[in-house]
Amino acid sequence: MYIYVCMYVCMYVSREREREREREREREREREREREREEPRL
Repeated sequence: MYIYVCMYVCMYVSREREREREREREREREREREREREEPRL
Protein backbone atom coordinates (compact mmCIF):
# COMPACT_ATOMS: atom_id res chain seq x y z
CA MET A 1 0.00 0.00 0.00
CA TYR A 2 2.75 2.46 0.90
CA ILE A 3 4.37 1.99 -2.49
CA TYR A 4 1.19 3.05 -4.27
CA VAL A 5 0.81 6.09 -2.00
CA CYS A 6 4.41 7.11 -2.70
CA MET A 7 3.92 6.72 -6.45
CA TYR A 8 0.77 8.83 -6.31
CA VAL A 9 2.51 11.55 -4.32
CA CYS A 10 5.48 11.55 -6.69
CA MET A 11 3.18 11.96 -9.69
CA TYR A 12 1.28 14.76 -7.98
CA VAL A 13 4.49 16.60 -7.08
CA SER A 14 5.84 16.29 -10.62
CA ARG A 15 2.58 17.70 -12.01
CA GLU A 16 2.71 20.63 -9.59
CA ARG A 17 6.30 21.35 -10.66
CA GLU A 18 5.24 21.37 -14.32
CA ARG A 19 2.41 23.78 -13.48
CA GLU A 20 4.86 26.08 -11.70
CA ARG A 21 7.17 26.01 -14.73
CA GLU A 22 4.25 26.91 -17.00
CA ARG A 23 3.31 29.79 -14.70
CA GLU A 24 6.89 31.08 -14.81
CA ARG A 25 6.89 30.87 -18.60
CA GLU A 26 3.64 32.83 -18.77
CA ARG A 27 5.08 35.49 -16.46
CA GLU A 28 8.15 35.81 -18.68
CA ARG A 29 5.94 36.12 -21.77
CA GLU A 30 3.91 38.85 -20.10
CA ARG A 31 7.10 40.72 -19.18
CA GLU A 32 8.32 40.50 -22.78
CA ARG A 33 4.97 41.80 -24.04
CA GLU A 34 5.11 44.71 -21.62
CA ARG A 35 8.64 45.56 -22.78
CA GLU A 36 7.52 45.49 -26.41
CA ARG A 37 4.62 47.81 -25.57
CA GLU A 38 6.90 50.24 -23.74
CA GLU A 39 9.55 50.41 -26.47
CA PRO A 40 7.50 52.25 -29.14
CA ARG A 41 6.41 54.88 -26.61
CA LEU A 42 10.03 55.68 -25.85
